[in-house]
Amino acid sequence: METTLGYIMMGRAQCDDSDLNTHKNNNKTFFCSTQTHNLEDLTQRFWELGRVPDKVHTSPDDEVCERIFQTTHSHDETGRYTVTLPFKYDPLLLGNSYNIAKKRLINLERKLDNALELRSDYNATIQNYIDQGYLSKVNSDAQIRNSYYIPHRAVYRPDKSTSKIRVVLDASAKTTLGKSLNDLLFTGTNLQQNIFNLLINLRMISIAMSEDIEKMYFQVQLTPGHRPFQRILFRFDSSLDIDEYEFNRVTFGLSSTPYLAMRVVRQLADDERVKWPLAAYEAASHM
Repeated sequence: METTLGYIMMGRAQCDDSDLNTHKNNNKTFFCSTQTHNLEDLTQRFWELGRVPDKVHTSPDDEVCERIFQTTHSHDETGRYTVTLPFKYDPLLLGNSYNIAKKRLINLERKLDNALELRSDYNATIQNYIDQGYLSKVNSDAQIRNSYYIPHRAVYRPDKSTSKIRVVLDASAKTTLGKSLNDLLFTGTNLQQNIFNLLINLRMISIAMSEDIEKMYFQVQLTPGHRPFQRILFRFDSSLDIDEYEFNRVTFGLSSTPYLAMRVVRQLADDERVKWPLAAYEAASHM
């Protein structure tokens, strides 16, 4: 019989005497289901599921971000690249961020002043940024409307043998207008190699080497016009006046930084492909 649930079969079923027990009537229900697939369809699905994507699909936002990089990046005689922040929205939408950055600094100082070793390590990290040219002191009297003050905090790792303390920037902190720097930036395409591809490549060679680019983000210079968006407040002692600093290099904590750093590596590989073909291939394919 055909029903809304499919075909069913009705009728008497043979039963063993042991199943009858004391009842005169005994009903049994059977369910049978069959499903057929075309072999060609199954094969097609198998290959679709097992295929490794050969093209990265980018969104319209990613394409705009890429155009910004292509039209604004440059490099100097030393080979260092300079980039701009890829703004998705007008920076004038930011609002005032000074007060929240100052409040967060004072809260940070309360913790640092209760642990002298922590304060010493944090000061040393900031001083190292200044000595290396990553960070520069700016004139506090020159208030710039188009700027953003990034709150920062300390992450302490006593188990680390080298840098026990890290400075963490919070570019997602909201301003008086409810916006953050990260809200106004493009994120960009994820240019890092897929882990699946990396693992497959590792199985094709006898010996594998792993390397790390020291302070990778700080190797990329930020155009001077966008440095006011990477300002921080700091003082080496709570009794001193609060100073303003700007990061001269692309810094951590910004949503666009991973894209900018990796995009510079790809650009370097393209620019030096003729002179250093093997190095260009490795940089573009295995990072």
